[in-house]
Amino acid sequence: NDAGQLGDGTTADSTDATVQHSMFAGTPLPSPVPTGMPTSAPSPAPSPAPTISLKPTPSSPEPTISHFPTNVPTSSAPTALPTPSPTTFVAAAAVSGLADALAVLTDQGGVFSAGHGADGRLGDGADMDAATTTPVRANVNNVVQLDTMFESGIVLTGAYSVHYWPEDAASGAYGIADQEGLTCTATEVSAGGYSAEEAFWCAIISCTGDADNYVECWGDNEGYKLGDGSETDSWSTPVQVAGMPGGTYTELSCGTHSSCVVVDGDSVWCWGSNDNGALGDGTDTARTVPVEVQGLSEASINTVEAGYYAGCASVGATGKVE
Repeated sequence: NDAGQLGDGTTADSTDATVQHSMFAGTPLPSPVPTGMPTSAPSPAPSPAPTISLKPTPSSPEPTISHFPTNVPTSSAPTALPTPSPTTFVAAAAVSGLADALAVLTDQGGVFSAGHGADGRLGDGADMDAATTTPVRANVNNVVQLDTMFESGIVLTGAYSVHYWPEDAASGAYGIADQEGLTCTATEVSAGGYSAEEAFWCAIISCTGDADNYVECWGDNEGYKLGDGSETDSWSTPVQVAGMPGGTYTELSCGTHSSCVVVDGDSVWCWGSNDNGALGDGTDTARTVPVEVQGLSEASINTVEAGYYAGCASVGATGKVE
């Protein structure tokens, strides 16, 4: 808790496993955030959106832990946040880790962060090289999915709009940006990269009338992180990941230098840096476009996580991790 990332108003570490972590929504948003569909995207189909694992909804939040970097110091147990009044208390719907920081999605669609605030990683538009021991609220609302990685983050709202941060760290822009350039409707999002300057973001795309899904990415492209066959950065304009098989995509995960997606529930495809064999294709060769993970012991794939030069998947009825 050196940077206040436990959000309890202190920088004291905690080993008490008996105290539950709580969250509150007493801090108003600085200003309204547009939550409409991108102008270039078609309206959502009347039928329900595809079921996405690890994606809470405002009506039935599903607790998850997503993309927790293994080298970030963390407490062995949660601690209590400052006690709110009964009228402001809400539950945590999802938790996601940053570098020396923590982001929490509440069941009312708000995002709070605490910890080290450098390079805009808390989603509040500030570059604060100091600890933030009490949670600050990101300038987004109606959020149904949150994902973070080291110094970047991304959210998907109930209106299928996508917002990500930092907007452009290299130019000193640390605010939350609206991604209005996606080809069609985003159904799942993920943030990646080792630093704000190396950040990238991806989204699963569903187009009305098209049975297949697509993945589009934007940001830093060193090491082929965007999967479009090049190393050309594309900081605000999404590019389509090339060479993906047709099908339904149900899980997306961006790591520090690579990304993976589950296709049709029975295969995993990954792209980007392959140091330490992170892509699972039996080699250590970087891949400019996706390759299929080899050697998984079960035919059904539940979830996938790309991390720091590593990847894991939950497979089969028992959910074992490989």
